[in-house]
Amino acid sequence: MSKPDKVLNQFQLMNITNNQNVHTLRSQHQVKESLNTIIFTNTQLVIAAGLEKFVIFTLKNDQLKYIGQVIQNDTIFSLCQIKSSNSILQGNFDGEIKIWHHTSLNHSKYLMKLQKHNSRIQNIIMNKDEDQIYSSSTRLIITDKNQQYKYSQTILQNITIIRCVSLQESQNKFLVCGLDKQIIVLQYYPIDQKWNKIQKINFEANGESLCFVNENQFVVQQHHKNTIQLFEFNCSNQQFEKSKEIKIQKGLISYNLGFQAQFSQEKKILITKNSQFVNIIKRTEKNEFIFISSINFDTCYIFGSMSEDGKYLITWDQKSLCVQLWELKDTHF
Repeated sequence: MSKPDKVLNQFQLMNITNNQNVHTLRSQHQVKESLNTIIFTNTQLVIAAGLEKFVIFTLKNDQLKYIGQVIQNDTIFSLCQIKSSNSILQGNFDGEIKIWHHTSLNHSKYLMKLQKHNSRIQNIIMNKDEDQIYSSSTRLIITDKNQQYKYSQTILQNITIIRCVSLQESQNKFLVCGLDKQIIVLQYYPIDQKWNKIQKINFEANGESLCFVNENQFVVQQHHKNTIQLFEFNCSNQQFEKSKEIKIQKGLISYNLGFQAQFSQEKKILITKNSQFVNIIKRTEKNEFIFISSINFDTCYIFGSMSEDGKYLITWDQKSLCVQLWELKDTHF
């Protein structure tokens, strides 16, 4: 039996929407052309990408400094950094994946191409050792660095577009959510060196974003809902079950592509997007999730990500037409 649903209405407890004590706009730079993805790197670079170009900034002393832009022939949908080699993975609309070194972006010379997907690359992530690349479109493909990126394993295929993915910290479980109103939970079996389906979780609506927050919990946001659902692993039946819901700002139109849910282990901050709002949620010392603030961009076309340490949020939106750097301040409960 799953636990009874709990709805945490934090609006009544903490009406601090757009509270400047939680988030502060530190720097911005106008970019009129549309961007689809933005990431931080471990070399103090901020790299944004969209229609046939990269836009590059440096980050220093809470300020963005514009370096320049590099024209490409690709429509870029997703980015991921490879920290150990100062490289960038680029996922395209046509299904191609390219690897670039940071210093080669200005020379239009990528290092290599990976196996091509049959449709646009929605997500690219890596494991902690950075020896496996997980890329998704209408299929989920794992590519092995130790095999010179030539060996790949197709885990899921011929399904709907995969909207969001998340890899557990221990790298034993993997979440996949598409346009079929369900989450697929995969588990890795070291002896067979294979990922297998262990659970399907059905919903009333499509999932928009999800992420693990620890080994035994993950959150998911459904299409056009004003709550985020928290799932916990039940050791008795070896299944994830919904334990509670966290109330967030509900927007008018739901469009959450290009902005995945993220959790900072360092600051215990969860970032999600719902229509025109980017929501900031805090996990307390008692392992409770509390909505503390949101940023209203007055447009649902927002793209961005949070830095790994949870200090910054970087965004681009269709109304301001600016890349904006937000500082996320510590909150204690």
